[in-house]
Amino acid sequence: MAIIDSADEVKMHNSAIEAGIELVNLQSFINDAIDNKIIPAIGLTEFNNMVAAKPAPDAHYIRAIHLTQAAIVGFMIADYAVNGAVTINSVGVMVARSEKSAPASDKKLMQLRKYNLQKGYTSLEMLINYLEDNINLFPYYAATDEHKNNRGLLINKTPEFQSAGVQLNDNYQLYKSIRIHQQNAEETFIQPILGETINANLLAKILSNSLTIAEKGLLKKVQKPLA
Repeated sequence: MAIIDSADEVKMHNSAIEAGIELVNLQSFINDAIDNKIIPAIGLTEFNNMVAAKPAPDAHYIRAIHLTQAAIVGFMIADYAVNGAVTINSVGVMVARSEKSAPASDKKLMQLRKYNLQKGYTSLEMLINYLEDNINLFPYYAATDEHKNNRGLLINKTPEFQSAGVQLNDNYQLYKSIRIHQQNAEETFIQPILGETINANLLAKILSNSLTIAEKGLLKKVQKPLA
């Protein structure tokens, strides 16, 4: 059993995939997506729990598995757009061609890669948010460093950052890239104003998904200058 077992499961998340494609031709790209994107985001234990639950998933795992597959397919197609039509053999690097079809143009491949890469990151953020919003149903994830990393700052979601007044065009990949700068800004500018006790309390409540109405109001006031 794997998180994706068939080409039909791939096609479910992208209708452009040809029904007859062999999963073995996609497997290395699927593995790369799992190893380099999914597991670093949610942890190996929670990923393995999803795979184990897949044959007869509880209600809360159905959505998690769906989002995980969607993210994998997005990342997979983004990589496949660059390498999938290329064959490397003793003759050299070849590009597949037939009488009925021809390789897509470089422009089309770039568009395909960009679209699916963003789709992969969007699905990945949706997966993380789903786990976080239902943290009591995912105790193994709740105990991971990945959970602490995903909810370790005063802003942790692309929509939160955008609500604070900075437009990212719903680009989670971009938001991930600036989180290190956000962390520096929190430590340099926000924490000294809030004070160590209030700052630590907010971070703890964010991590446990237990903010009060008053704390949510304070957090919103902090997020705007932070962004």
